Parts: sequence; C-alpha cells; structure tokens
Amino acid sequence: MSDGYLIACNTSIGNGEQGIWISGAKNGSIHDNYIEGNHNPREDLGSSGIMLEGQITLTKVFANTILNNEVTGINVVASWDNEIYDNLISTPDSGWGGIWLNETKQTYFAAHATEKNLVRNNVIRNSSVGIAVLAGNENTIANNTVVLNGP
Repeated sequence: MSDGYLIACNTSIGNGEQGIWISGAKNGSIHDNYIEGNHNPREDLGSSGIMLEGQITLTKVFANTILNNEVTGINVVASWDNEIYDNLISTPDSGWGGIWLNETKQTYFAAHATEKNLVRNNVIRNSSVGIAVLAGNENTIANNTVVLNGP
C-alpha cells in the first residue's frame, strides 16, 4: 500500500476512463484539479471524475472542479476514513450523480465496507443524484449544497 501521495493542480479532460484513479493508498491529498468529460467507450463500464477504489484511507479530496464525467463526480469504493470537501461537481443527467459511497463485490479487493468517511461543504448541481450512500457505516454527510438535480 502506498503511503503519502499528492495529486494537485492537474487537468484531466476527455480520457477513456477515470479522471483520477487511486487504489490501495493512504495519507494522500487530491486537490485543486480540473477534471472534465471523461468517458469510457465500453457500455458495461463507466468513468468518474475521481475514483477512490479499494483500501483508500486517510485521504483528503478537496477544492476540485469536476464537470460532465460519464458516471459520477467522486466515487468512493471499499475505502474508509477519508474527507471529501469543498469540491464543485456537475455531472450529466445520464450519469449516476455527484458523490457515491459504495462497496465492491470484486475479488481483487479485500472485503471492506466504505465507512467513516466525511463528505462536507461540496456543491453538486445538474446531477441525477446529489449524494448516494449505497453501503457502509458511520459515514457523515454534512453542509453540502445539492441543486438542480433529478431526471
């Protein structure tokens, strides 16, 4: 597992997968990135602006602008003790939504709930769903602004 990482001040536009994709890392910071229009051409897969997937812990995701990605703005899967705050997210109505906290059934990650994450002070607009908690325990969702969402 990687320990200590920084992803800051990058631009990710029009890629065929996630804008930023992190797996198996801790004590990180992802901030001040501009992420737009990432789209996976395979219909059975999707693309998120930022994907924290599989044992991501003690990571701060903040001050990112995430626009028009295919599936979600930020997708947190089988990860815990992270902070997601002060992000601006807008996804197309065809996507899943702004921020998703989810679990995995994949065999390449050890089974672990998405838990004890803090999601605060984000602005989410023009998404099908603002914030979705699909699995996990003790997640805190506070002081977010969700506007102009829905079908």
